Amino acid sequence: MIAEIIGVGAALAEDGALAANTRLLEKELGTCGIEVGASAAVGTSVQSLRAAIAHALGRSDVVILMGGLGPGPDGIAKETVCEGLSRRLVMHEPSLKRMKEAYERAGRQMPQQVARLAMMPEQSVVFPGVRGVTPGCALSAGNQFLLMVPEDPREFVPMFQHSVMPYLAKFSDAAVVTRTVGVYGPDEKEMREKLGPILRSQNPAVAVYPRRGEFQVRVTARAADKAQASAICAPVVKEIEKRLGEAVFGVDCGPLPQVAAGLLAGAKLTVSLGEACTGGSLGELLSAAPGGAGTVAYGVSAYSDRIKQDSLGVSAKLLKKYGPVSPQTAAAMAQGAMEKGKSALGLAVTGNAGGRGEDAKRTGTVHIALCDAKEVWTRSLSLPKDTPPEAIRYAACLAALDLVRLYITALPGRLPGGAPLKDAAAGRLPAPAAAGAKGEGPGAQKKKRGFLAAVFPARGDALADVVRKLILIVAVCVFIGSAAYLVSFYGGSAKNRSQNEEIAKAYSAALGIEDDGNIEVPDGYPAGYQKKFANLYQINEDVAGWLSIDGTQVNYPVVHYIDNSYYLRRDFYRKDNKYGIPWLEANDSMEPQSDNYIIYGHNMTDGQMFGELMKYKGASGTKDFANPTAGIEYLREHPVISFDDVYRDNDYKIMAVFITNAKEAYGPIFYYNTYLDLGDQATFNTFVDEITSRSYYSSNVDVQFGDKFLMLSTCSYEFGPVSDDAHVRTVVVGRRVRDGEKADGSDITYSVNQNVKLPAGFAGGQATAEAVKNAKTESAAGLVPELPGASAAASAGASGAAGGSSAAASPSSSQSAAQTEYDDRALGYADDAQYALKKAREARDEAQNYLDRAERGSAGASEARGAADKAAQAMDRAKQAYYDALDASDLAREIYEKHPSGVTKQAYQDALAAANSAKKEFEKAEQYADEAESIARDKEKESASSSSSTASTVTPPASSEAAPPPASSETPPPPPASSETAASSEAPPPSEPEPEPEPEPTPESSQPVEETGGGDEGGEGETQVAAATVRSSANDKLTIVTGGKKTTGRATDIVARVVMNEMGAGFEEEAIKAQAVAAYTFIKQQNKSGITPYLGTKTPSDEVYDAVEEVAGEAVYYKNKLAFTPFYATSAGVTIASEDVWGGSYPYLVSVDSEIDEMARNYEVSVKLSADAVAKKVKSALKIDLYDYSDDPDDWFDIEDYTEGGMYVKSVRVGRKTVTGRVLRENVLGLRSAAFEIDYSSRRDEFTFTTYGYGHGVGMSQTGANLYAAEEGWDYLDILKHYYPGTKVK
Repeated sequence: MIAEIIGVGAALAEDGALAANTRLLEKELGTCGIEVGASAAVGTSVQSLRAAIAHALGRSDVVILMGGLGPGPDGIAKETVCEGLSRRLVMHEPSLKRMKEAYERAGRQMPQQVARLAMMPEQSVVFPGVRGVTPGCALSAGNQFLLMVPEDPREFVPMFQHSVMPYLAKFSDAAVVTRTVGVYGPDEKEMREKLGPILRSQNPAVAVYPRRGEFQVRVTARAADKAQASAICAPVVKEIEKRLGEAVFGVDCGPLPQVAAGLLAGAKLTVSLGEACTGGSLGELLSAAPGGAGTVAYGVSAYSDRIKQDSLGVSAKLLKKYGPVSPQTAAAMAQGAMEKGKSALGLAVTGNAGGRGEDAKRTGTVHIALCDAKEVWTRSLSLPKDTPPEAIRYAACLAALDLVRLYITALPGRLPGGAPLKDAAAGRLPAPAAAGAKGEGPGAQKKKRGFLAAVFPARGDALADVVRKLILIVAVCVFIGSAAYLVSFYGGSAKNRSQNEEIAKAYSAALGIEDDGNIEVPDGYPAGYQKKFANLYQINEDVAGWLSIDGTQVNYPVVHYIDNSYYLRRDFYRKDNKYGIPWLEANDSMEPQSDNYIIYGHNMTDGQMFGELMKYKGASGTKDFANPTAGIEYLREHPVISFDDVYRDNDYKIMAVFITNAKEAYGPIFYYNTYLDLGDQATFNTFVDEITSRSYYSSNVDVQFGDKFLMLSTCSYEFGPVSDDAHVRTVVVGRRVRDGEKADGSDITYSVNQNVKLPAGFAGGQATAEAVKNAKTESAAGLVPELPGASAAASAGASGAAGGSSAAASPSSSQSAAQTEYDDRALGYADDAQYALKKAREARDEAQNYLDRAERGSAGASEARGAADKAAQAMDRAKQAYYDALDASDLAREIYEKHPSGVTKQAYQDALAAANSAKKEFEKAEQYADEAESIARDKEKESASSSSSTASTVTPPASSEAAPPPASSETPPPPPASSETAASSEAPPPSEPEPEPEPEPTPESSQPVEETGGGDEGGEGETQVAAATVRSSANDKLTIVTGGKKTTGRATDIVARVVMNEMGAGFEEEAIKAQAVAAYTFIKQQNKSGITPYLGTKTPSDEVYDAVEEVAGEAVYYKNKLAFTPFYATSAGVTIASEDVWGGSYPYLVSVDSEIDEMARNYEVSVKLSADAVAKKVKSALKIDLYDYSDDPDDWFDIEDYTEGGMYVKSVRVGRKTVTGRVLRENVLGLRSAAFEIDYSSRRDEFTFTTYGYGHGVGMSQTGANLYAAEEGWDYLDILKHYYPGTKVK
């Protein structure tokens, strides 16, 4: 295969730049048998790029575009390729997420233009950035490939190693083997000198690559088969080890932390840690590494001298003599940690990472000490002073772990260079060996005092000079900060205004065409859409219509999406933008048209979006009080709202303007955003009464049953901190103009409503004195920020003339303004939680209604069964609403933790309160559904007994085997078990159930089981486990739902029944114990969180009961708190982190090796489905028409990314939409695992889905537990610590 490289952009047009990059790629490509032919730089000329691509495709198999991917003027590569191939650029959400996370980790706001980097050609294979945020991609056509990668070698080299070469290797005839050698210590120059001619080898190719403080030497050979390629690599790897000596820490291994953890575990050694500059990172690196669980016996972060003395026994005399950052202090800390943790080794780090209060002159200085019972070894680092703090901390961790490695590899001998412990205690130590690059020494010559000394406080300055300089610095900082804010504010305002004007032009262009038959519509344009929206549809398919009010700034497109948060801070181009774009309530329908459209928009201080709506209240600024006397004039001038949706044109006469609260402390909440369906006369009347009584104005706009309405909703800030506390909203309501009515508003008359109904907390047009006092108290405590004009708000009259500050340009408000975006986001999540609570209440009411139907005496068995099934569906909706509220509270919490303010805290508290309330509603719905189920069963039994001469009984199934429910089932599957429970910040919610084959351990019971004999006999609702089964000495009680009934009993009895169902008696005793502890911990943690988990149960055998009883009362803890311990049947060779499945991150639910699972029967299972069947499933679950996307089913799916370990699918493209592997597995195809491969046979028109493992993959693999016990001799503690690393069983 021949490759051609095209350099794009000004940087690669410079002499030698492209040639240098080409040389870096030649070896990599050569390993796959790809020869680099021509290379050319085209600069920034689109025409030259087109020609170069055309020539290259005519003579080469692989065309690599290097550069031209950035957001600047050089970024022409993707657009040019898409134009030539007639493909669209689409947002690649995983790449966008990685970019945002990278900026958040750096503590920076991601610029809007950076999001362009995540726009990728549709149907391309995306290569994630490894060392940077810029992704690359590949497009294939037959046997030709077009690749696009960044131009920076620091980015494209690791991208080639991780993604591009494995991609190309799939199309190469040669077998390729790559070996890696991990190196720590020498710098790259020294390594290259030692390796010498080895680096010039062609086959194998040898290359050196940096890897975060370490180096990796890659040896890649190509041969006819893998055995030959391995034989070529072996002598070269051995020679590299010989030349680099003890700097080599491993071959074909993970990074240094993983190697050090493995050595500790292999030597059965534990280490205790004293960390004084690494912030606990050292312990986290060890504990998080595969095999590292249990290697750390004790750890303490000892930044202060007091902690060093109290926790590690470092003497005050030694600290005073040598200082806290010294080899002597490090040695004393290591010895103290070892004695405190009673471990074999003590390891300590002390240094200066450039933190607050640390000596700037010693930034980068680090001392490390390792000791055992006899000796102590020290190392030192002297890094450049401009090294970032995080880099200093990580370098210190690596140096410490390398010292551990050297100690263990020297065993059973002794590592040279140690000092006796008694000498170290007296401060007598040899000079520590260097562990890294050296910076300035203590003897470096002082610089002469210059300009900086004249501006900044320096040694020798008088007190008056220091004060003067500090005042000057503060003044300059305030000036610069204020200026920057003003530039940012007005620049962003102008940019957003200009962007919306461009969109308006695109819309107006279609309006100017009299005959809409001349308007070109794009392919796939929805039937029934007005053609005037064709231009907007090509920009954003979520367009819902156009909103305008004559003579105002309100002139915007409106979007409609599946939720109310996506466009909260995104513009019409789907790019991050604090202004957002007006969006239609997610639950509104345009065809058929909902009775009430609700459009949300931000109240911006410059009047954009819905900021100008404040004038309808007579407020001159976003934070001014309502003044209806002035507002009525504005209303008379602008009485009509136009909202043309994509199906029809609509004009609305304004009939009401009101404010309302979204927090019950300020009075009953008017949930105006739930009045979407007004088809019921009573609901219609309630809605009209509410909006008219609350309105600042009365009018002659009459309403009739059947009228349609429009609401414009935005935030209000006129009550200062109380506004934030109460979540005040301003709403403008219009009634749709009927046929024959005037549409210009000339027939409308308005008057001020003298009896306006304000929320109870705002009697008289202002916040009550008590509300203001409470808000001020919270503000003084840092709970709510004091906004400008808040004091005036307390005393202002109904007119509110002196209300709040209306301009956002004041320097004094810059800090508050900078927080506004996060405040709004948090408030949005609080609103989402409230909406979810409302949905939970509705579902609860439905469940109660169906319970009433089931209870009716006239209801037969069939009717009762139907009612019970409907109640179960309502319960599921309540459960989903609870999870939605929980998700919203989690998101609000994340914002509050990262951007704390009074607003974000209150938003989080409100969201959490809503989630807790939603949980109660779910539990009520659950109770009603359980009761309805019990009644239905009783009636079915009665019906069966009356129709048969012999009474029938329900017995347990003969085996635990049960088929998964059909995908087209009209009734929901039975409630899932704990092993399929999702993670959250409070109570992990359960996910969908798994099928249950035999003899594998089951993720859950997929059929309700009614026990006989000593089982769960009892009446409706909550029952007690039969006394005959009580054999536990444990007194605590657990509660689960099993067989449709809530069951409470002694812990040992409950756990034994669960374990019997999950594993059975055929498992190893230690595996059964591990399952018992995990199940006990899981149920107890759920109960403690207020959740009753669903689990299948069976009557336990004596063997199972005895095993459970041996570990009764033992639980898994993380940092002295009950852990969340999910379990499942079989892993895919590795487990998966909880955050990759459910979004909730737990330090102990990370990816760990479980390769032993590959020995399991049915580890690999294939399912075949016809293309038509797959298309139906996808259309039903995701509303995607795959045949509309492509006539070739081979194009329908593309696995884009995997989770850590490379087995579980993280994201997969389905048509034009990217979903998670979990969604495709659970919601669409019903696969055994999210570790799957997809193959399509055009000959058979059939898909083959091959899965590995069984279950969600988070936490303990039951098969793995059994095999580790049987094959490796692990006990239950070994098993639990392996699958829940960093936890303790007690």
